Amino acid sequence: MIFEQVVLHNFGAYRGEHKVDLDVSPERPIVLIGALNGSGKTTFLDAMQLALYGKSARCSGREKVGYLEYLESMINRDCSPQQGAGVEFAFRARANGQDTHIRIVRTWQKRGESVKENLEVFRNGEHDSVASERWIEFVEEFMPSQIADLFFF
Repeated sequence: MIFEQVVLHNFGAYRGEHKVDLDVSPERPIVLIGALNGSGKTTFLDAMQLALYGKSARCSGREKVGYLEYLESMINRDCSPQQGAGVEFAFRARANGQDTHIRIVRTWQKRGESVKENLEVFRNGEHDSVASERWIEFVEEFMPSQIADLFFF
């Protein structure tokens, strides 16, 4: 699994849309992210886990709140809750000798008293309705949530 890109939409401290290129090459074999305390590094890692695992994600600050409350709290405070927020995570995975490009788009917005979440999965640019409906089963096959902390620290 090769991380390619993360896109944050009104997520936590990130107002508006923020794209972060994570792709590596022989000239750029590693991506390092550094910043001062409180500038959003942990929020960025939380976004990656949330995109992949949704309700099963081990995000910071979520120990004592329910999933939908957490989603609502992660809508940027300068945005309307009805406008909502979202995270996208794109990566490459190799299967049967071929690379597959996968992009997960998880969005949510406040509707009345509840929060409505939507998940879409795209394989090689095409919407995959089966993977979208059964994403947690797919992701647990290639990166179980129990070991995700080894990759997102």
